[in-house]
Amino acid sequence: MLTAICIPTVPGNEEVLKKCIDSLKKVLGERNDYFIHIELNDFIGFGKACNKEIKKVLENKEVDGVLLVNDDMEVIDEGRGFLDTMRQISDLNKGIVADPNLHRFVENVDHIAMGFTYLPRYIIEEVGLFDEQFAMLEWEDVDMSVRILEAGYTLNSIQFRIAVH
Repeated sequence: MLTAICIPTVPGNEEVLKKCIDSLKKVLGERNDYFIHIELNDFIGFGKACNKEIKKVLENKEVDGVLLVNDDMEVIDEGRGFLDTMRQISDLNKGIVADPNLHRFVENVDHIAMGFTYLPRYIIEEVGLFDEQFAMLEWEDVDMSVRILEAGYTLNSIQFRIAVH
């Protein structure tokens, strides 16, 4: 298993990005089953920024999943093994997995805000990337969630808080 941790960021967020990366490295430690990919974007929107990163990391055929992380998240896992747990839940339930605070219902639509979410490669390949027409209004998260559900996959939350925003 190899997970690409994708952190889209913008100019001016260097301080929060450093906290994010430091917290990930502290919790995950020295392991060979993940790598962190950071892409500096010029305010192109969350969906476009994520798509750009996902396309790059999936060029590596060993990558079997992507963990999308907002650059202002800090991991607070406290030794519970969030990455392994997210992978296990994804495998068991055939779906994507997020921090519990990101699993939402808006106008009776079940969706996940993708700010700290594990997506297995096979779901990305079948469902596709974010629809870039939504710009920065967060509807790209809802659209992606609906497409995942329509494809027969599930939206899942890990049972403990992983990160703070």
